[in-house]
Amino acid sequence: METLAGMGLTLILLAAVYTFQGAQLKVLRAQNVYADSQNVTRTVIDLMSRELRMATYGVKQGIIQATPTSIRFQQDLNGDGTIAGAGEDVTYTFADGQITRTDGLNAPVTLVSNVPSNGFSILYFDGSSTPVQLVPAGSPASLTQAQRDVVIMVRIT
Repeated sequence: METLAGMGLTLILLAAVYTFQGAQLKVLRAQNVYADSQNVTRTVIDLMSRELRMATYGVKQGIIQATPTSIRFQQDLNGDGTIAGAGEDVTYTFADGQITRTDGLNAPVTLVSNVPSNGFSILYFDGSSTPVQLVPAGSPASLTQAQRDVVIMVRIT
């Protein structure tokens, strides 16, 4: 009788340990997914910010198109005076929950997917002592040439 009671308690204890371990594995998986998404997001923002810093390198007009969900810019990375090399005509676009990067005439490459509809926007600011936000207008909304010429700060949220 005591053996049977001991075995019963042991089985109950093993079931509790097994359930606890299963719950811990679920939490670990969720944390890994979250950490991976944070890592991808940081990497994309880092890539965008590094390329945007070079947006006017070697050319008179760096930003070609500026909307709340897209930015296209050119840079003469190899110093040959033309915009034809890899990475010299770049467009970042947010649409349908994806952030894509298009390099020249190449097909768009998806950098991040499953982004919430309000999870990404591009804000533009001028170079005044207290930076003033430049708001794209029109249909579709876009900065004018004069506004693009004075952009000194781009904020990605």
